[in-house]
Amino acid sequence: MTLINTLADDLRSAFAKKMTTLRSELRSAYPIAWCAHQTSPEVPFSYVARYTGWLDALGQANDEEDFRAIRRAAIADLFDEEVKS
Repeated sequence: MTLINTLADDLRSAFAKKMTTLRSELRSAYPIAWCAHQTSPEVPFSYVARYTGWLDALGQANDEEDFRAIRRAAIADLFDEEVKS
């Protein structure tokens, strides 16, 4: 259960601007963790694919404004939350 909790914290933290390395690692590690049953059983693979797609989009942001727009959309889509900044 600790691994699942740690992963959940990392999933949110990856959307911070400075977390470039974490985003890079999660793009490959999250699908592997899902396949190894190291994620919550309620998480469908479609969510994992959507999540990693958002990480890819963040990695291709052209500038700070673009990054923020992608981040807002990703957090709304994945966590059903609104980001003010």
